[in-house]
Amino acid sequence: MNFPIEQVFSLSAAIAYRHNQITSTVLISENNTNIVLYAMDSEESISSESSPNRKMVFVLDGCLIITINQTSYALHIGDSFVVDKNTQHGIEALERCKFVQINYNNKEI
Repeated sequence: MNFPIEQVFSLSAAIAYRHNQITSTVLISENNTNIVLYAMDSEESISSESSPNRKMVFVLDGCLIITINQTSYALHIGDSFVVDKNTQHGIEALERCKFVQINYNNKEI
């Protein structure tokens, strides 16, 4: 995806909702860092998974739940959450939501 240089733009507008689907687009993928934009319709979910990298989730629109070890965390617009590497986690949309997921392998971001 090409971003406008030295211009204000909306990440949320860069992806559309689709009925009963999850859509995603890779924004950046380089040097062991991936930034992915997601749009999830209400009640859609990403099954429990783990990754060798840490993940930071930033909610742009709506509300989602991240579940780790049977503990659920609600994230709303503007909220962020970091999932540690090799940690089983799932994501569920309580309502339509858009979020950015940053996968990275550094100890800090």
